[in-house]
Amino acid sequence: MQSFKNICTDSLLEKEYIQYLKNENIKVISFDIFETLTFRKVRQATDLFNSLAKHKFVKEIFFTKENFVLSRVEAEKKARELNSKNEDVTLKLIYKQLPLNKGQRKKIIKLELEEEYKSLYINSQIKRWIKLAYKYNKKIILTSDTYFSSKELEYLVLQKLNKEHLISELYVSNEQNKTKATGNLYLKILQELEIDASQLLHIGDNIYSDVEMAKQKGIKSIHYSSSPHIHKLFDIETKYIPSLKKNHNYRVQASLLNPYSSKEEKFFFDLGAVVFGAILWEFSHWTINLAKKNSISQINYIMREGRIFQKSISQLQTKMITQLIYASRKSTFLPSIEIDEIKKNGLNFSGYRNLNMYDLFGLKDTKTPLKEQLPKIKKNIYKEKELFKKYLKQLDYKHKSLLIDFGGTGSILKNMQRSTSIHNQQLYSLFYMHSSGVKKMQGCKIFSFLPLNSKTEKEIELIRRNHEFIEILFNGNHKTTLNYQENSTKVVPITASSKSSSNKNRDKLKAFDKGINAFFNVCKKYKLKDSLYSRENLLLMLTRLIEVPTKDEAIELGNLHHDESYKNSSTKKIITNKDKKIIQKIGIGNSFYSNNSNLAFLSGKVSWVNGAITQLDDKYIQNIKSLATKGANSNSITKILEVLDENRSITEIYLYGSGELFKELLPSLIKRKIKIKSLIDARAKIADFSIEGYKVTSLDKIALKDEDCIVVASVVFATEITNNIIKYAQKRKIKIVNFHDGLVRIN
Repeated sequence: MQSFKNICTDSLLEKEYIQYLKNENIKVISFDIFETLTFRKVRQATDLFNSLAKHKFVKEIFFTKENFVLSRVEAEKKARELNSKNEDVTLKLIYKQLPLNKGQRKKIIKLELEEEYKSLYINSQIKRWIKLAYKYNKKIILTSDTYFSSKELEYLVLQKLNKEHLISELYVSNEQNKTKATGNLYLKILQELEIDASQLLHIGDNIYSDVEMAKQKGIKSIHYSSSPHIHKLFDIETKYIPSLKKNHNYRVQASLLNPYSSKEEKFFFDLGAVVFGAILWEFSHWTINLAKKNSISQINYIMREGRIFQKSISQLQTKMITQLIYASRKSTFLPSIEIDEIKKNGLNFSGYRNLNMYDLFGLKDTKTPLKEQLPKIKKNIYKEKELFKKYLKQLDYKHKSLLIDFGGTGSILKNMQRSTSIHNQQLYSLFYMHSSGVKKMQGCKIFSFLPLNSKTEKEIELIRRNHEFIEILFNGNHKTTLNYQENSTKVVPITASSKSSSNKNRDKLKAFDKGINAFFNVCKKYKLKDSLYSRENLLLMLTRLIEVPTKDEAIELGNLHHDESYKNSSTKKIITNKDKKIIQKIGIGNSFYSNNSNLAFLSGKVSWVNGAITQLDDKYIQNIKSLATKGANSNSITKILEVLDENRSITEIYLYGSGELFKELLPSLIKRKIKIKSLIDARAKIADFSIEGYKVTSLDKIALKDEDCIVVASVVFATEITNNIIKYAQKRKIKIVNFHDGLVRIN
């Protein structure tokens, strides 16, 4: 397993960073503070305010937690409105908006700083980058758009960094009255340090203020952020799992260690780092605790999925004996049969009807009826039973051990129990188990990691119906076990021949494993314990992937190849064109609702119904379940940009609206080099003000000319704004020649 240091070294972001360090023209390295140098242990700032509201002193003033949190949020908004002529506000100014006396204000500010201090932790990779910059003789500065003062940041950040002597300067927006968002803070840095823009490298997570604005000023930048797919995943996941209260930062940090540039490998690394890393981290802790509680010193993993279980658990546990057992339903079928059972029940093995019975019984003669070949069957049963026992004995397989399999019904575990006559001593564990498994394993000491109860039945059934891509990811490139063969020294398992799916999946599965390893290394680096996420929430993480996949998930997981049987070499994708044609013929809506009400819908015909639907219409299921990540603002922005892209002659615009839509639209306008002449807002009727470095004025103060364009940057007030523009044009006898979605053009 790679160490944290090696994973950092291999990451694409660090390789990009090293190239800049080697560039002698780069003299100064600037690091953003929040979500780059530091992360919070809570999901968002309001969670921090919730903690602050629990203090007795705060309770006495604000009475309820909700009252303080709402007041604190509104205080910041009000402070920014009152201080709109300046580019940022201070923590003191925010608290001045609350009904507090000087002593109370001072006390609560101190409490907030203490909560912030407890919440913040230093990003180990960026700490490593700071030390590397020092070794390359670069000047190191910290640059932040924040309401914290440099003195407050010394307490919150530099004290934790423990490398404050390496930091030359702190550039804080509220002290400089300049922000990165306007680009003015960058200009201040260049001026004060007396360097050219080409000599500064800035690193940060915000695509607009840390990247686009830096580049606009001629400054090199590194976008220290996960792929857009990860952000979409978190948006959907948060809505899909309302009870998921823990933050995503450790998962984000694992994804930032991605070493891949190709889209496919990048995706599978992220899948391991962000989804399955968290699941297997908890599974590993749960398994070790299960073994310890039952005084068990040996853990045995059933191949093929066992390989990922062993790989994960071995990263946490070195003292316990762990080993892989090559076994399958087929290879344990004959060893589990008792001759008396055949005499009593005949050759009726209902659970194996999907497999060739002649092959299962080891018969080459497929023409003679099974009943007439009983002597040969009995001989094969005895032979395979003895081989299997010898195989387990040479592994030093202990009867008092924990035996782990992927799940479902627990068929292999049951077969092994029957084969070895183990009863009370053996402990069994499944990654997941459905109701049929409970029935089959009745009387055994068996535990399921993903919980099965009245509340989770639907989710477990979702996994049961759509387990193929999970099995592929867990199996790696290992093939199913067919039987056992004895040579001169030992008994060896015989596995199915290597098939083309191994080659098609190999690089993806390698990237997937590396992603899981990255998550484990991040957790170990920060000395995290288990219970990062509850087992119920981990189950929902997995079923979200099945039920509401993103477009990337549906495509990449749908393109995985699986073997159609253990005997032939044919493989097919999880989602084929034939699958999509079946869905189209039935209809996307009918297919979704039929599958939602009956998980057996299209069973045996379409492996993953919701995945196929998402490949055909990536927003359909998200919209149905009200989980779509593309909100009203995004839809309006898309329409506006489509119009601007169709009219390339438009290089300057007025933008009506200075709220959230404007901020979301701004990076796309900068990329297209479209200049904003001025922002228009009704709030500027009394006096002009500025936002993000742009002047905000009212419509009646603007003298529109021919060819001028106004972009309507509002969803809620779009109709009202449009009517205002029409009235303005009528009053001044100005002709509007074009009225597109979100854009007005003057003649």
